[in-house]
Amino acid sequence: MKKGLIWTGFFLIILVAGFFVFNDYIYKEKNNLDLDDVLAVTTEDEVFDFVKKGVVVFDNPGMPVGVPVLVYEEPGSPGLFREIVFDDYSICETSIEIESCVDLGDRFLEIFGGKKVLVEGQVEDEKIKTRRLSLIVEE
Repeated sequence: MKKGLIWTGFFLIILVAGFFVFNDYIYKEKNNLDLDDVLAVTTEDEVFDFVKKGVVVFDNPGMPVGVPVLVYEEPGSPGLFREIVFDDYSICETSIEIESCVDLGDRFLEIFGGKKVLVEGQVEDEKIKTRRLSLIVEE
């Protein structure tokens, strides 16, 4: 009887571990993305000159049309904004998923539009070349 319970427990542990490994494999295949490589490039090889909290807006008056924009503040300069630019190394993350920002397409505004985020990247031509954009969940 004890051997049967031990083997059943062992089988369940192997089954659960296999589920997590398979789930990770399917996610990477579905998104054609090796997150380990992308995250290593974005966090270890580059120095960010832009790390700011702000709100993502789209098509607001007086701002670039048809592109996401980060509205943020600096001491003595409220209401600053910069266009957010994505490339193949841009990662967008929420509390439940990490995905390539480029792959999000129209869903980007559904997920991040009007929400507070942390943007890490480089400023190039007055635009933010985004490496990581993280949704800030306020409690």
